[in-house]
Amino acid sequence: MQIQSFYHSASLKTQEAFKSLQKTLYNGMQILSGQGKAPAKAPDVRPEIIVLREPGATWGNYLQHQKASNHSLHDIYNLQRDLLTVAATVLGKQDPVLASMANQMELAKVKADRPATKQEEAAAKALKKNLIELIAARTQQQDGLPAKEAHRFAAVAFRDAQVKQLNNQPWQTIKNTLTHNGHHYTNKQLPAAEMKIGAKDIFPSAYQGKGVCSWDTKNIHHANNLWMSTVSVHEDGKDKTLFCGIRHGVLSPYHEKDPLLRQAGAENKAKEVLAAALFSKPELLNRALAGEAVSLKLVSVALLTAAHIFGTEGTLVEDQLRAWTALARPR
Repeated sequence: MQIQSFYHSASLKTQEAFKSLQKTLYNGMQILSGQGKAPAKAPDVRPEIIVLREPGATWGNYLQHQKASNHSLHDIYNLQRDLLTVAATVLGKQDPVLASMANQMELAKVKADRPATKQEEAAAKALKKNLIELIAARTQQQDGLPAKEAHRFAAVAFRDAQVKQLNNQPWQTIKNTLTHNGHHYTNKQLPAAEMKIGAKDIFPSAYQGKGVCSWDTKNIHHANNLWMSTVSVHEDGKDKTLFCGIRHGVLSPYHEKDPLLRQAGAENKAKEVLAAALFSKPELLNRALAGEAVSLKLVSVALLTAAHIFGTEGTLVEDQLRAWTALARPR
């Protein structure tokens, strides 16, 4: 009886805590139910049940195995080369330490590729920290800044240079073939830079073959990481699209301190997402280009926590919702 009473009490406390958390997470949000119906379940879908079969196996060991690197040695090399290029834009290519590291990389480059080890991946990631420390040391020597201030400057300078490098690279269509149960599917990811009608960009501000990475948190002109993803299959002599969706980063230039610019930037990002969504519907797009007022249904799935208890994501959700609301107003 005591055991039953204990579990009953614990269960009630858990339910109360969950309800309290629900109120916190969904405060101010309107939940609509009964609109449409759930999609049919995919055939032959079974949950994956993980069983630790080996004697002495633990979840810690299992999870550690799951963290094994899925990058190749050439991927690691390219990452290190890019990090050195970023540091060179801050310090200059003639910096003796950077020049020495670049020479060592060229000598260490191997022709044959293979999967990278976790240690090799960890070493590549540590390079970024070492380069920031190098920039901080140079800043201390040249400007006489305190160590803490020099490190802060170095981290910001490296981040800005890395954002610029990522944005200015060619953003091109990625195409892969997937095989499942003997069927072949084509996955295509089209970046915003290649969303064109003929040779003309669909956005007022052209991307010019480039893009905006997720780290560009002050950009008020373009949506971050804007792509159109499709999955298709070739049947009866023609391609059939099974899925088409638009993905993008949060609609908030959240490191922009000016509230008016921040709101304008969020709305600009939302407008580009709407334009991309319309672009994904060719028939609807043609009617709109002909001057017809069209109805575009949009479902936005945000992988953000709508609360202020786990960081700043609640504020980002508010920025995004304000942008959608502003665009939904009659004009």
